[in-house]
Amino acid sequence: MTDRGNYWLSPNRLRLTRRRLVVAAGAAAAALAAACGSKSGQGGAPAGSAAQGQPSAGTPQQGGTLAVTQTTNPPTLDAQRTTSFYGLLQSGAVYSRLLQWNSGPSADVIENHDVLPDLATSFESSDAITWTVKLRPDAKYQNIPPVNGHAVEAEDVKQAFARALATESPFRASLDMLDPTQITTPDKATVVFKLKYAYAPFQAILASANYGWIYPREAAAGAYDPAKMMIGSGPFLFDKYTPDVAVEYKRNPDYYGKPLPYVNALKWTIIPDPAQQRAQFTGGNLDVAGSGGSTAITSFDLESLKRDNPKAEIKKGDPQAGQLLFVNLGDPSSPFQDVRLRRAFSMGIDRATISKGGDNGDAVPQWYVPLALGKWALHQDQLPADTAQWYKNDPANAKKLLQASGHENDQFKLIFVTGYLGPAYEQAAQTTANMLQQAGLKVSLVQVDYTKDFIGGGKGIRYGNFDKNSIVFAGLTNLSDVDDYLSAYWRTGATSGLSKLSDPKLDDQISKARTVVNADERVKAYQEIQKYMADQAFGICGFAVSNSYRISQPRVQGYNYDLGYGSGLESWAKLWLKS
Repeated sequence: MTDRGNYWLSPNRLRLTRRRLVVAAGAAAAALAAACGSKSGQGGAPAGSAAQGQPSAGTPQQGGTLAVTQTTNPPTLDAQRTTSFYGLLQSGAVYSRLLQWNSGPSADVIENHDVLPDLATSFESSDAITWTVKLRPDAKYQNIPPVNGHAVEAEDVKQAFARALATESPFRASLDMLDPTQITTPDKATVVFKLKYAYAPFQAILASANYGWIYPREAAAGAYDPAKMMIGSGPFLFDKYTPDVAVEYKRNPDYYGKPLPYVNALKWTIIPDPAQQRAQFTGGNLDVAGSGGSTAITSFDLESLKRDNPKAEIKKGDPQAGQLLFVNLGDPSSPFQDVRLRRAFSMGIDRATISKGGDNGDAVPQWYVPLALGKWALHQDQLPADTAQWYKNDPANAKKLLQASGHENDQFKLIFVTGYLGPAYEQAAQTTANMLQQAGLKVSLVQVDYTKDFIGGGKGIRYGNFDKNSIVFAGLTNLSDVDDYLSAYWRTGATSGLSKLSDPKLDDQISKARTVVNADERVKAYQEIQKYMADQAFGICGFAVSNSYRISQPRVQGYNYDLGYGSGLESWAKLWLKS
């Protein structure tokens, strides 16, 4: 077996041998627990706690209620049954994962995508097929029926992943390396995963804030309804949910990561209007804005926010949520089966004008993977010249391609979603429709509701249920790994994609790339996949997406920049409020 490259480095950067691939999570946990004043790894702060990557902000103090916001109601509290941004967000406060992402005071820390322990004290593999995970002994679930505070054990892990693989799970296709019958529990503290094939980035599965949550085994047994009640082992306990008002949490006094969390309560207020979100922040009613489900802060907002909140801290990161036009590729009779039509749509869009109007020019073109994934994401300057031509605004050649495809008289609908990504997104959708019309495409704009039509109880547009002459302007779900994005959205049989693509060449490329264990070679493989997808215009992308900004009140100390749905642990539990 050849050298693995730096992908296989442990969190404390120890180089691993050829015979044994080990992430020494236990050592990292012990070191970090000691830094937090714990006598041992048991009962101490988990890796990545307040001692990890924090600015010098004084001694953490206990108390207070952290007020954050999100734009709309979560359609369900069950993270294993939704792809909704607003549903998945809630999980990070209550549930634990085997691993977590290392976060810090700047975006570059979490964008490195290094893992640290959460429930696991170690995980190891000799071949990237069989993975052995050891569990910490001091984690337990909330002490309410029917779980009654029992310890987090290997059987809980096994049943949590089995539930994530059930037919009701929209992410099950992303876990196709797992066979639930091949997850074994030699003892209460040991879980062994035997994968169907070598899967190099398995640590991203264990750290995933989409499907890595460790539910109690009672959830899989149907003893309670996770859609209405969250029972976890994480830093916060679910308190109550009042639709259109807030989701509220309280500190978990039995959390294994003591002294975390520092705040006594977390209130996720629901504020649909982004202007009202910013006003509430300026009025001191919100502690953090621009993350955790709130509407993104753009460069247009920065000047006024800085003026009205001169003592607030602003953090900047790479874009972390791409926008694409999804087309129907699952219906054999769809006009979008013709690549010429897809390219015509792409060439009919002036992306630079959209960016200037919506993001004040403070935006970066993205393709199939958000730039927050760093080296794994395709950048515009990496496109081959014969592919880059499809992403230049060229109405004349767009019309030629349209005529060549034979669909110049077809009527198309451009679907956009309200209550979703805010005014800049809605403006971009309207501008895009106008541009396509000017390029000769007969496009009408159709507005749909996020909860009712887009999510639709797991049967909406988000899951590929739209007609063959429609295009959907939508964002990407926050995922943890490049393979996540490409497999979840574009592989044949993907259960959380919109386009329902089936392309044997792409499937083969992804299957080969996910077995590559050398980091540099794996980066190259995934870059080549994205170039092929861009050339084929499977999704009409290249839209410029704003850099990500976060703003926090002066009383917020030790705030870590996070990505996606793990903010409950990777940010909220680790900060404190200065009195």
